[in-house]
Amino acid sequence: MFITLYIDGILLAGNNLKMIEAIKKWLSSIFEMKDIGEARYVLLVEIIKNHPKKLLICGRKHISERL
Repeated sequence: MFITLYIDGILLAGNNLKMIEAIKKWLSSIFEMKDIGEARYVLLVEIIKNHPKKLLICGRKHISERL
C-alpha cells in the first residue's frame, strides 16, 4: 500500500482494494475530501493500468513537451 501526498491531493495505490477503501473511509472521517476516481496523471507522470495487477508509469508526454 502506498499513500502519496502532494500539495492538495492524496494518491492511494495498492493491490488490496478492501484496504484502499478502508483507508479512504478512515481519511474521510478525519478530513473533508472527495474521491475523484482513478488517477491518470500525477505530477505530470502518466499512469497506465495495462494489467489487473500492474501499473505502468510514463513521463513520455512531459519529456516530449519539454524538448
